[in-house]
Amino acid sequence: MLKAKGRHAEAITAYRSALALNPGAPDVLSNLGHALTLAGDHGAAIETLEEGTGRFPADAGLQNSLGNALRQAGRLEAATAAYRRAVELDPQSLGARRNLGAALLLQGRADEAVDVYLEIDHALPASPELRREFAAAARYLVPRTRDPRLERAVLECLGAADANPQALAHLAARLVCLKHGLDGRGAAASGDPLAAFMGDPLLRKLLMMTVNVEPALERTLTEARRQLLKTYVDADSLDADLVEFLSALAQQCFSNEYVFAETADEQARVAIIVERLKCALAGAPTSGDRLVAPMLLVSLYRPLCLLPVAIAIDALPDTAWPGPVASLIERTLSEPLEEARLAESIPAATGISDATSEEVRA
Repeated sequence: MLKAKGRHAEAITAYRSALALNPGAPDVLSNLGHALTLAGDHGAAIETLEEGTGRFPADAGLQNSLGNALRQAGRLEAATAAYRRAVELDPQSLGARRNLGAALLLQGRADEAVDVYLEIDHALPASPELRREFAAAARYLVPRTRDPRLERAVLECLGAADANPQALAHLAARLVCLKHGLDGRGAAASGDPLAAFMGDPLLRKLLMMTVNVEPALERTLTEARRQLLKTYVDADSLDADLVEFLSALAQQCFSNEYVFAETADEQARVAIIVERLKCALAGAPTSGDRLVAPMLLVSLYRPLCLLPVAIAIDALPDTAWPGPVASLIERTLSEPLEEARLAESIPAATGISDATSEEVRA
């Protein structure tokens, strides 16, 4: 209790008294070492814990505490060795493994740190702290070969609300490129990127949650978008897998502000589809079934919120759309329209009159 309250000197006295009563208590030695570390007396902490590990060499808790003291003292290699010993003694110790990963990362040994975290990837879904630590190490990786464990862990982090997905964007894109055999020009080894990409959950999550920063993947996605538009320009319906992929790709295009290169032919096709949407919505439809295909294709090239039919689409109930399409509409249409409405209600603290300030505001 004294240690928890930050009264370290009193806690140290109490632990020493406990040891005088029971010298064979490794947990008291561990707590004493921790209190000494918190008090800033690293030399005494290390001496105490080394004595403890000498007397109780099979106690994982003492090894872990020794690692903490050594790390606080800046002796990272020795701390790493202590953490490794703790993990060997207690393979189920999540704390020791996390400490080992952190010590390795502090030494710039990101590859080794990631391996440590992947050994406990089963704990990622339930631990925001572990996800953050894994992401901190994994973001520096440049993998050369496929690793399904790494793919699963990155997917878990990209899907977590408490994670920073953009930090893993380059790694995720690299993993997708390795998985699908993209060469330096962004061509899929199979010759058909859509067939390979369609069912890839990591790619879909990457497209929805990040801005891609991998040139080879960008070139492939640009060509895939062009082929999708050409193939489905006259489609009345799409299968579920294609709807899910198109929705994800449309969110990527919205995130990157439609940076993908487009040809004059693509621009002409998009203009035709927009006119078709206007005609379809003129009849006040109650279902979005026949609107899904043209709306998804247009959303690969233009933000839905800026279309002349934006208000009409927004007026349709969420139940009119498949789940992935409803999410796309919320992000690229409903939320921007709501932002525009909110902007009108924000009071101006001062007037703006000069031309430069008006341009900045715009």
